[in-house]
Amino acid sequence: MAGCNVVVFILCVYGYVSRIDAQTNLLQNGDFENTNYAGNWYCQSCTMAPSNDAYHGSHSVKISNRHQNWNGLAQNLNLHATSIYTITAYIKLLTSTNNAQYQEMIMMLNCIDSSGAQKYMKFGEIHYMEKGKWYQVGGADKIPSGYHGCHMYVQTAAPADYLVDEAEVHLNPVLSNWRSDANARIDTYRKADLTVRLTGNNVNAASVQIEV
Repeated sequence: MAGCNVVVFILCVYGYVSRIDAQTNLLQNGDFENTNYAGNWYCQSCTMAPSNDAYHGSHSVKISNRHQNWNGLAQNLNLHATSIYTITAYIKLLTSTNNAQYQEMIMMLNCIDSSGAQKYMKFGEIHYMEKGKWYQVGGADKIPSGYHGCHMYVQTAAPADYLVDEAEVHLNPVLSNWRSDANARIDTYRKADLTVRLTGNNVNAASVQIEV
Protein backbone atom coordinates (compact mmCIF):
# COMPACT_ATOMS: atom_id res chain seq x y z
CA MET A 1 0.00 0.00 0.00
CA ALA A 2 2.78 2.40 -0.91
CA GLY A 3 1.68 6.00 -1.32
CA CYS A 4 -1.46 5.41 0.69
CA ASN A 5 -2.63 7.39 3.75
CA VAL A 6 -5.34 5.96 5.95
CA VAL A 7 -7.26 8.43 8.15
CA VAL A 8 -9.65 7.01 10.73
CA PHE A 9 -12.09 9.22 12.64
CA ILE A 10 -13.42 7.55 15.78
CA LEU A 11 -15.53 9.16 18.47
CA CYS A 12 -15.77 7.25 21.72
CA VAL A 13 -17.68 8.68 24.62
CA TYR A 14 -17.69 6.82 27.90
CA GLY A 15 -18.64 7.74 31.44
CA TYR A 16 -21.48 8.31 33.78
CA VAL A 17 -23.54 11.45 33.25
CA SER A 18 -25.43 12.85 36.20
CA ARG A 19 -28.04 15.51 35.63
CA ILE A 20 -28.26 17.73 38.68
CA ASP A 21 -30.31 20.88 38.90
CA ALA A 22 -28.75 24.08 40.20
CA GLN A 23 -28.37 23.57 43.93
CA THR A 24 -28.95 26.04 46.73
CA ASN A 25 -27.00 25.89 49.98
CA LEU A 26 -29.62 25.54 52.72
CA LEU A 27 -27.16 26.75 55.38
CA GLN A 28 -26.96 30.41 56.27
CA ASN A 29 -23.44 31.89 56.21
CA GLY A 30 -21.99 28.57 55.12
CA ASP A 31 -18.74 30.21 54.01
CA PHE A 32 -18.30 31.99 57.40
CA GLU A 33 -17.32 35.24 55.67
CA ASN A 34 -19.84 37.03 57.88
CA THR A 35 -18.29 36.91 61.34
CA ASN A 36 -21.60 37.76 63.01
CA TYR A 37 -23.09 34.33 63.70
CA ALA A 38 -26.34 35.57 65.24
CA GLY A 39 -29.31 33.82 63.67
CA ASN A 40 -27.28 31.19 61.82
CA TRP A 41 -24.50 29.27 63.60
CA TYR A 42 -24.27 28.40 67.28
CA CYS A 43 -21.94 26.36 69.46
CA GLN A 44 -23.31 23.50 71.56
CA SER A 45 -21.71 24.10 74.99
CA CYS A 46 -18.48 25.37 73.42
CA THR A 47 -16.86 28.57 72.15
CA MET A 48 -16.81 29.80 68.55
CA ALA A 49 -14.75 32.64 67.10
CA PRO A 50 -13.72 33.87 63.64
CA SER A 51 -10.38 32.68 62.26
CA ASN A 52 -8.26 34.01 59.39
CA ASP A 53 -7.10 30.45 58.63
CA ALA A 54 -9.59 29.63 55.88
CA TYR A 55 -10.00 26.82 53.38
CA HIS A 56 -11.57 29.33 50.98
CA GLY A 57 -12.11 33.06 51.27
CA SER A 58 -10.96 35.11 54.25
CA HIS A 59 -12.53 33.45 57.28
CA SER A 60 -13.38 30.15 58.91
CA VAL A 61 -14.74 29.55 62.41
CA LYS A 62 -12.74 28.15 65.33
CA ILE A 63 -14.40 25.80 67.81
CA SER A 64 -12.81 25.44 71.25
CA ASN A 65 -13.57 25.01 74.97
CA ARG A 66 -15.19 21.62 74.42
CA HIS A 67 -15.87 19.09 77.20
CA GLN A 68 -18.10 16.49 75.52
CA ASN A 69 -17.84 14.82 72.10
CA TRP A 70 -21.11 16.42 70.94
CA ASN A 71 -19.95 19.93 71.90
CA GLY A 72 -19.46 21.59 68.54
CA LEU A 73 -20.62 23.80 65.71
CA ALA A 74 -24.33 23.52 64.80
CA GLN A 75 -27.11 25.07 62.73
CA ASN A 76 -30.86 24.40 62.66
CA LEU A 77 -32.34 23.09 59.41
CA ASN A 78 -35.81 22.87 57.93
CA LEU A 79 -35.61 19.54 56.08
CA HIS A 80 -38.34 17.54 54.35
CA ALA A 81 -38.83 13.96 55.50
CA THR A 82 -38.27 11.23 52.85
CA SER A 83 -36.02 13.58 50.84
CA ILE A 84 -32.29 12.99 50.29
CA TYR A 85 -29.79 15.61 51.44
CA THR A 86 -26.04 16.07 51.18
CA ILE A 87 -24.26 17.65 54.18
CA THR A 88 -20.55 18.54 53.95
CA ALA A 89 -17.98 20.88 55.48
CA TYR A 90 -14.22 21.37 55.36
CA ILE A 91 -12.67 20.80 58.79
CA LYS A 92 -9.14 21.24 60.11
CA LEU A 93 -8.15 19.62 63.40
CA LEU A 94 -6.03 22.00 65.51
CA THR A 95 -5.46 19.92 68.64
CA SER A 96 -6.18 16.24 69.23
CA THR A 97 -7.43 14.44 72.30
CA ASN A 98 -4.54 13.04 74.36
CA ASN A 99 -2.21 14.38 71.62
CA ALA A 100 -3.13 11.44 69.39
CA GLN A 101 -1.73 11.33 65.86
CA TYR A 102 -5.19 10.80 64.34
CA GLN A 103 -8.71 11.59 65.43
CA GLU A 104 -12.19 10.71 64.14
CA MET A 105 -14.41 13.55 62.87
CA ILE A 106 -18.13 12.99 62.22
CA MET A 107 -20.82 15.03 60.46
CA MET A 108 -24.04 14.47 62.40
CA LEU A 109 -27.74 15.27 62.03
CA ASN A 110 -30.04 15.33 65.06
CA CYS A 111 -33.82 15.23 64.44
CA ILE A 112 -37.02 14.51 66.36
CA ASP A 113 -39.21 11.65 65.14
CA SER A 114 -43.01 11.44 65.16
CA SER A 115 -43.02 10.08 68.73
CA GLY A 116 -40.90 12.98 70.03
CA ALA A 117 -37.73 10.91 70.46
CA GLN A 118 -34.29 12.26 69.55
CA LYS A 119 -32.75 10.56 66.50
CA TYR A 120 -29.17 10.78 65.28
CA MET A 121 -27.83 10.20 61.77
CA LYS A 122 -24.22 10.04 60.57
CA PHE A 123 -23.72 11.87 57.30
CA GLY A 124 -20.05 11.00 56.96
CA GLU A 125 -16.87 10.56 58.95
CA ILE A 126 -13.12 10.71 58.66
CA HIS A 127 -11.60 7.98 60.84
CA TYR A 128 -7.99 9.16 60.66
CA MET A 129 -7.87 12.96 60.55
CA GLU A 130 -4.43 14.49 61.03
CA LYS A 131 -3.85 17.82 62.70
CA GLY A 132 -3.21 20.84 60.52
CA LYS A 133 -4.86 19.55 57.31
CA TRP A 134 -8.21 20.39 55.73
CA TYR A 135 -10.58 17.46 55.14
CA GLN A 136 -14.04 17.44 53.61
CA VAL A 137 -16.38 15.58 55.95
CA GLY A 138 -19.93 14.53 55.11
CA GLY A 139 -22.13 12.61 52.72
CA ALA A 140 -25.71 12.01 51.60
CA ASP A 141 -28.63 10.25 53.26
CA LYS A 142 -32.42 10.05 53.20
CA ILE A 143 -34.43 11.69 55.97
CA PRO A 144 -36.85 9.09 57.40
CA SER A 145 -40.57 9.71 57.46
CA GLY A 146 -41.77 11.74 60.44
CA TYR A 147 -38.41 13.36 61.18
CA HIS A 148 -38.50 17.11 61.90
CA GLY A 149 -36.82 19.79 64.03
CA CYS A 150 -33.35 18.89 62.72
CA HIS A 151 -29.96 20.46 63.24
CA MET A 152 -26.57 19.49 61.82
CA TYR A 153 -23.45 19.48 63.98
CA VAL A 154 -19.84 18.35 64.03
CA GLN A 155 -18.79 15.68 66.52
CA THR A 156 -15.32 14.64 67.66
CA ALA A 157 -13.61 13.60 70.88
CA ALA A 158 -13.21 16.36 73.45
CA PRO A 159 -11.37 18.58 74.19
CA ALA A 160 -9.96 18.88 70.64
CA ASP A 161 -10.16 22.27 68.89
CA TYR A 162 -10.92 22.57 65.18
CA LEU A 163 -11.77 24.93 62.32
CA VAL A 164 -14.76 24.70 59.98
CA ASP A 165 -15.20 26.32 56.54
CA GLU A 166 -17.33 25.96 53.38
CA ALA A 167 -20.23 24.13 55.04
CA GLU A 168 -23.07 23.11 52.71
CA VAL A 169 -26.44 21.37 52.83
CA HIS A 170 -28.13 20.53 49.52
CA LEU A 171 -31.39 18.86 48.59
CA ASN A 172 -30.58 16.10 46.11
CA PRO A 173 -32.74 16.09 42.97
CA VAL A 174 -34.97 13.12 42.27
CA LEU A 175 -33.89 11.38 39.06
CA SER A 176 -37.15 9.55 38.34
CA ASN A 177 -36.23 8.73 34.72
CA TRP A 178 -32.57 7.92 35.27
CA ARG A 179 -32.71 4.44 33.69
CA SER A 180 -34.41 5.52 30.46
CA ASP A 181 -32.15 8.59 30.25
CA ALA A 182 -29.04 6.42 30.71
CA ASN A 183 -30.17 3.98 28.01
CA ALA A 184 -30.83 6.86 25.63
CA ARG A 185 -27.31 8.20 26.19
CA ILE A 186 -25.87 4.72 25.56
CA ASP A 187 -27.76 4.51 22.28
CA THR A 188 -26.58 7.99 21.29
CA TYR A 189 -22.90 7.80 22.18
CA ARG A 190 -21.74 4.20 22.52
CA LYS A 191 -23.79 2.82 19.60
CA ALA A 192 -23.13 5.67 17.18
CA ASP A 193 -22.02 4.94 13.61
CA LEU A 194 -18.29 4.65 12.97
CA THR A 195 -17.04 6.64 9.99
CA VAL A 196 -13.82 5.62 8.21
CA ARG A 197 -12.38 7.74 5.44
CA LEU A 198 -9.56 6.46 3.23
CA THR A 199 -7.42 8.91 1.29
CA GLY A 200 -4.60 8.28 -1.16
CA ASN A 201 -3.97 6.61 -4.50
CA ASN A 202 -4.84 3.06 -5.43
CA VAL A 203 -6.39 2.21 -2.05
CA ASN A 204 -7.90 -1.26 -1.88
CA ALA A 205 -10.51 -1.07 0.88
CA ALA A 206 -10.63 -4.88 1.12
CA SER A 207 -7.00 -4.96 2.31
CA VAL A 208 -7.35 -2.29 5.04
CA GLN A 209 -7.44 -3.47 8.64
CA ILE A 210 -8.72 -1.23 11.47
CA GLU A 211 -7.86 -1.89 15.10
CA VAL A 212 -9.76 -0.12 17.91
